[in-house]
Amino acid sequence: MVQTDTIDHLGEVVSIRNNRVKVLLRSASACSSCHAKGACSAADFQDKYIVTKVADATNYSKGEKVYVSCNDKQGFFALFWAYVFPMILVVALLFIGYVVWDDELKAGLLSLGILPIYYFLLYFKKTYFDNKLHIKIKKITA
Repeated sequence: MVQTDTIDHLGEVVSIRNNRVKVLLRSASACSSCHAKGACSAADFQDKYIVTKVADATNYSKGEKVYVSCNDKQGFFALFWAYVFPMILVVALLFIGYVVWDDELKAGLLSLGILPIYYFLLYFKKTYFDNKLHIKIKKITA
């Protein structure tokens, strides 16, 4: 099932509405499979939800196990806009603010203050990213 040009994760269908399927991805820390996993806390597990468009939602049912996959280039595209670009923006504004004002506090507030604005704008470009990122779900065949 795993190909070199895709990113695949095992998930479970949580809900289906208007040809959109919501899938739960449960990630565990690397040590969760060891012999001492009973001593680990609930903080070692994290739930993530993916909502994706499908052609025919009647093919899926709640609780069904599926593979969630996307092209690795699309994964890097999402990674860049969600994490890398904001970090570059913060660091660049920190240096620019310090050069302009010669005040660390003002430069720091400027660089951190841009993040809510950036993510607010990113939220409103959601339709653009929905069209660029094609997340697919595949039924698990036994």
